[in-house]
Parts: sequence; C-alpha cells; structure tokens
Amino acid sequence: MSGTSDKKYRVLVYGTLMKGERNHHHMGQAKLIAVDVATCDADFTMLQFPSTSSPGDFSPGVKRAFANDSISGAVLGEIYEVDVDGLASMDDLEQNGIHYNREMVELTDGSKAWMYIYIDKSAVSIENPEFICFDPETEIYSWKRRQPE
Repeated sequence: MSGTSDKKYRVLVYGTLMKGERNHHHMGQAKLIAVDVATCDADFTMLQFPSTSSPGDFSPGVKRAFANDSISGAVLGEIYEVDVDGLASMDDLEQNGIHYNREMVELTDGSKAWMYIYIDKSAVSIENPEFICFDPETEIYSWKRRQPE
C-alpha cells in the first residue's frame, strides 16, 4: 500500500509502541504529538499478557471494564500522528479485529484519537501490579515500561 492520501490520523499508544519501547520502530514516520495524555473515559482495565510478537516478553492491553472488574480507570499514553500506511501497519501489528479493536476515544484535552482495545479472550492475563500502575487518586492506568524478570 503506497501513501496515496495526505490524511493524518491521531493514535493514543500506551505500551510497547511508546517512545523507547521495543515496538516503537514500527511507528515508522509517525510524529509524536503529545505525552502523558489520558482518555476521558475511565471505564478501562489494563492487563498484561505474554507477547505474541516477542516471545518471552510481555505487553499491556486495555479492555472495557465490566461491573465485576475490581478497578477501572482512564488510560495514559502518547499521541502520535500517522498517515494511512502507518495506521495500516499498526493495525497489522495489533492484529486489529483479532486481538485488538481500533476505537475512537475522547481525550482529556478535548481531542479524539484512535486507541487499540484488547478483545482477545484466549490470552491469560499476568496479574502483576508491579508492571501496571494504577493511581487511585487520579484513577489513571499507565504501563511502567519494563519487563518482568
């Protein structure tokens, strides 16, 4: 697919696609727009799973929270601007429609961006709060950007 459109898309990334992380190289020509941006919706739960793309490593995923989830909150991440090819590349990496669904979310700065919401029911979450940070005062999730040993 060649870049036939100048259209740009904003994407909120919250895990291994962030600057300095192992999958950031997949961001290609993406332009970093903002850091430490949170979703308006506080109905997410962050989980951590064994990585399908990097065996032995772990990746975070956020899902829509259900009534029986112990905690829910907003998601903190980085905003990138990508072109149509960049969005297609991210869809491939995140296996859009299989492991994640790309959904539009509203951000606390009043803007909107795409975000990948975890939908895969087959993966087993690693419940380890050492690697997932939830701040009860702000009710915001963030991934601590390090791998379990």
